[in-house]
Amino acid sequence: MWQHDGTELVRALQDIESRMRRDYAAQLELIAELDTRNVAGEHGYPSLREFLRDVLRISRGEANRRIGHAHAVTDIELISGGTIEAPLQATATALRAGELGPEHVQTIAKTLTNLPMAVTPEDRRHAEDVLVRAATEMDASTLAKLGEQVRARLDQDGPPPCDVELVNPVNELRFVTKPNGRTAFRGELDPQACALLHTVLSPLARPRPSTDEVPDPRNAAERHGDALVEILRLWWAALGGGGEAACAGHHVAARFAGRVGQRVVGRRRPVGCRLGPPDRLRLQAGARGAGRTLRTVGHWSEQLHRVDSPAARVDCP
Repeated sequence: MWQHDGTELVRALQDIESRMRRDYAAQLELIAELDTRNVAGEHGYPSLREFLRDVLRISRGEANRRIGHAHAVTDIELISGGTIEAPLQATATALRAGELGPEHVQTIAKTLTNLPMAVTPEDRRHAEDVLVRAATEMDASTLAKLGEQVRARLDQDGPPPCDVELVNPVNELRFVTKPNGRTAFRGELDPQACALLHTVLSPLARPRPSTDEVPDPRNAAERHGDALVEILRLWWAALGGGGEAACAGHHVAARFAGRVGQRVVGRRRPVGCRLGPPDRLRLQAGARGAGRTLRTVGHWSEQLHRVDSPAARVDCP
């Protein structure tokens, strides 16, 4: 190796990559043939995926990926005669020439899969040709961005919405307590709940520099985590530190609204003060988020409707 200059090493590296890609194309042809002959079943395997996983010592996900690539770039020879062309003819040709890699094939297949019936075969072939030519000059990640643009042109309406999700949106929250006592969250919210979450968290998650010269050292994730903890503490304080069940009513709602309002507005107010229109809108947004996500306040919406009444004035502690 030391006898070769940098240019020769780069050329050798490219030659090896091209050879690996050609070998991958040959392997896909073998996988397609194994599938046609049902060799996996003859050897007692329930599926070709499990056969490849055992023979090649690869994961199930990788086996599925290779099977999908084989179906996409390999012609099928019919027993009765004739041939069914591969769905991605141009991609197959470029792969056999060593111009594309497995990631390029995956990106092209994902872009051109499940297109609307209105897309003509000519448009599909033209889109594939564009992607294949681009793939010879860019990596798969960059090609995926081009694929998004191509798919947006071919499928301008996008995937149809799921009726079940629209009719019955589900809010989910999962959390796991780690051995060190910390808790990890994972969940999903419907669009309205998501908007409320952002409305409540965003003002409390703003950077808080200690001085004009020293910025807030927390990143965005840390600021949002601190904002969530602050809302939980405000709610706990509104309940009187754990209070009684009777506290979960208008009195607690007003107290919590006042505490959230102080944080959202960003300054303290005298007791019995009336909020101005801009501040009242911020308070309403935070209150709606608390009332809908924390179910213990059953009449929160009524509190919001009465925000202009004397009873709804905020008593700032």
